[in-house]
Amino acid sequence: MSKDNFKAQLSYFRQLIDESLNGQRIVPKGFLSTTLKENNVFNLDDIQFSRILKHLETIYSTQQENGHILKTDFKEWYAKEKKLIDFHYWSRWVFRSIVTS
Repeated sequence: MSKDNFKAQLSYFRQLIDESLNGQRIVPKGFLSTTLKENNVFNLDDIQFSRILKHLETIYSTQQENGHILKTDFKEWYAKEKKLIDFHYWSRWVFRSIVTS
């Protein structure tokens, strides 16, 4: 899919979603994928579908289910374990980010 096609398809789906949300940015669970499936006028394959869906998920918020919180009896572990952690991939990512930006 070319960059122009992606932008055009993304704009089409954003327009549909914006019209049905009426200005909201939080969407119910499954709303984005259902909207794409029901309005797949571009006959997107699985890879294209996933790419557009992931992009839409960065624009529209979904509600997070109940999560976990840190409690007052939380035990500090990082300072002790830091010397044992292999930061190889983190260091490579940071270096690459600096070099490519």
